Amino acid sequence: MSRNARAKRKHRDTSQTAFTFKLERDPTLQRPQILFFSLFSLLTLAAPLYYQQNLGGEGLYLPYNATTWIAALLLTATGLLLALHRLQLVIPRYGLALFALPAGLLISGFVTGVGNPSEWLLRLGYVMGGFAFFIALLQFRLRRQHQDMALTLVLCGIMLQALIGWVQLQQLPFLSALVPIAKSSQPIAIFQQVNLTASFLATALPIAIFLATRPGALRARWLIRILPYCGLALCSGVLLSTGSRVGLLGGTLGLLLALAGRRHFLRQHRRISAALGISLLLGASFLLSDKVEQGSTSALSKIERLQQGGQADVRFSVYEISLDTIANAPLFGHGLGSFQSVWQEERGKFQDSHPELDIGPRYSHPHNELLFWLVEGGLVAVAGILICAGAVAWQLVRLGSQRGLLLAGMLLPIVLHTQVELPFYISSPHWFLMLFLLYLTFSLRPASIRLKLSQAARGLCTALLLIMPAAGSTFLLQTLLANAGIVNYMKSRGQQSAFLEPAINNLYFSSQATYLIMKESLLIGYSLNDKQRSTAFIAWANEYLQQTPDIQLFYDLAGAYVHNGNHQGALQALERGLYIYRHNKKLEQALVALKSGDIDRYLQNLAAKQAARNAEAQSPAPKTTN
Repeated sequence: MSRNARAKRKHRDTSQTAFTFKLERDPTLQRPQILFFSLFSLLTLAAPLYYQQNLGGEGLYLPYNATTWIAALLLTATGLLLALHRLQLVIPRYGLALFALPAGLLISGFVTGVGNPSEWLLRLGYVMGGFAFFIALLQFRLRRQHQDMALTLVLCGIMLQALIGWVQLQQLPFLSALVPIAKSSQPIAIFQQVNLTASFLATALPIAIFLATRPGALRARWLIRILPYCGLALCSGVLLSTGSRVGLLGGTLGLLLALAGRRHFLRQHRRISAALGISLLLGASFLLSDKVEQGSTSALSKIERLQQGGQADVRFSVYEISLDTIANAPLFGHGLGSFQSVWQEERGKFQDSHPELDIGPRYSHPHNELLFWLVEGGLVAVAGILICAGAVAWQLVRLGSQRGLLLAGMLLPIVLHTQVELPFYISSPHWFLMLFLLYLTFSLRPASIRLKLSQAARGLCTALLLIMPAAGSTFLLQTLLANAGIVNYMKSRGQQSAFLEPAINNLYFSSQATYLIMKESLLIGYSLNDKQRSTAFIAWANEYLQQTPDIQLFYDLAGAYVHNGNHQGALQALERGLYIYRHNKKLEQALVALKSGDIDRYLQNLAAKQAARNAEAQSPAPKTTN
């Protein structure tokens, strides 16, 4: 073999196995790949770490979701602009089957109509934006080594969340301004919910197995080589401390699938097998010690309760109510955004047959993704989901026992989580992690479509792809301001309504801001004995309760009726609330007070407290002396 041929072969082998984050030194990285890694680093490492004080909940009430979507919009627009520049759109195999999911949601959404326009728009935007992100990833044309680099970034992002979880386990108060700290010492990470943290960390376990056993791992730089083992130890330790059943089950099954997929490699490389085993033992036995023991004990007690069946776990009741709700509109569902109203109505009927059962607070989701879409979108929407799932399963089979099992292990923790909770509605990082793993599944030998666009059409599409992420990012930044305004308003004890101005003008937060303003107006009406304010509140509350049967609002509505002298209306409001929320102590006590005549005295106390807060807010601040 000539010297030139050996040099070319050496360069080719190096480009296939080398692994480095110094992008300028990698000859296989062109401008599209450099753009990808810049934006993907923002999406996986920086955007999910953003934190500001918030009221909790789901969606954009959690600030990190807004910053994650901003990064995703930038990456999506860049990928689609690349396709437009080349006049060639790369699409996955079985693309029609994958697109059955958004198609089914769109069809059911339009057939059932728009009952709640903002909820309808945001729900479809979430799904369609996610699929645009999935298609945009294909446009960067990443090679296998580039995909390995991207998975390493994903693992680093998950390890950052694990480190935050470790900080939370130590209860370090001086970090409370940077990360949320749970009073129960649980590792909630930036997600502010322990099961979300668990499924996120569980996904890291099969990813670490893949990166430790991938082609070229033995020749990688030492820092890249030890990273999977560090990730395995850290993530498994924090995962065990969560006490999450779904996280532990997903992590265990995902790990087993990944090990099964790389079994031949591990048999040939006993040192790597031993290192992986030691990493798992470190995570389980030494890294978090008593925290791991507490979490494992908690998980076992939950499993024992689940094995009892019946009403031992409230999810069984939630599932049964959901099935009854689906039976009322099986084909197209009740409409996007209708879950809370129709499900709570069916909940009341269910509790007539189980009067002793305490289901708990208001539900915005049945803790099962398929049931949720069956309620809102019916069989049409779920048919699209199942067709898409079938295409994913078939593609995993076609990938073979090694890569197919590895990717199945990576997908499993989050997929399993969707069947017991609502990870995508609370955490956008989970949504985009799932989409990226699906991209890896369908990245092998994709198809391409030639785009035949006129100059004018090409210019219009370019303008839209520039405007849409800019407009979306502006909206998301404004939601952060609106969110902060609501928090500041609550801190002011409802005395600084100017804080709510950004939220009033925000599509996402306007409903919550209106609720707070109407509540403030009602309390002012109590203190001034202004019955017109109570009348306005009654009209607004009755309309609001048709879409969102909020527990506190039934209570406030009864107070407004009493203030207007309509005790019968107050009685009906409280009975309606108790029909849905059986055994709610606050509503039960209000009903007893109403029937005994003490509720008028309660309103007088509310009026006195409101007058005292007004006086406190209007009093001049004390002067300070130097």
